Amino acid sequence: MLRPETVGAFFALFSVVLMQVAATPAPLRRGRRPTSAALLTGGLLGCAAVSIAVACEALPSLGESLFVPGFVLAVSAADLGVRSLRALRRRGLVGTPVRAVNRRLVAWTAFGFLTPAVAFAVLSRSYTVSVEALAVTPPQSPLLPPSPVAWGVVVSLLIVGGAVMVACAGMRLGRGARICPQRVLFAFCAVYLLSAPLEAVARDPLPLAPAVALVIGVGARAALTLGLGLLARSRR
Repeated sequence: MLRPETVGAFFALFSVVLMQVAATPAPLRRGRRPTSAALLTGGLLGCAAVSIAVACEALPSLGESLFVPGFVLAVSAADLGVRSLRALRRRGLVGTPVRAVNRRLVAWTAFGFLTPAVAFAVLSRSYTVSVEALAVTPPQSPLLPPSPVAWGVVVSLLIVGGAVMVACAGMRLGRGARICPQRVLFAFCAVYLLSAPLEAVARDPLPLAPAVALVIGVGARAALTLGLGLLARSRR
């Protein structure tokens, strides 16, 4: 029997992939109109909104996915706001790229408002009882290894990976101020990991596992890079 956690986690990850593709700049082609690129981005974000709605329909407790578009939009709006203030001070109101700012945020702003509406429409048509009356699947296995040594290693990699992702996200602020796939991935991991301690009822950790695995992978890569660098320096 297919568990709802599996379906919910799959469509939540699928929405992240769609958002990353939408955030990837389209290749420049001769004769290509800007409308076609805008329609492509809008179609991808629309599919991502439907995917998030399906994830919430399969697992209503997976409401974190609804906050990922808003997180991306908030960080990008703050980044563009700072850059716009700098341009306003240097060039004045006439030289401020207002149209460029609106062009970069309009699709994601519509996406941020569209996603909760689509999820509400799907949930209202799918369930005949309240969401609170649905049973929650109890945890089938722990998210972190029970062994103290393995637990310490995993938690250390989580801390290192989280610090690296935050540092990289901060370094990318101001570089073109475009919404990039890395920012979408950072928003996904941040929303899921920050919402985990706020859960009132213990649930199966499968939907949280992809975000944890991504951060652990970043931490392992950083630790390996640092270790190889120190080893190469010691051999000189």
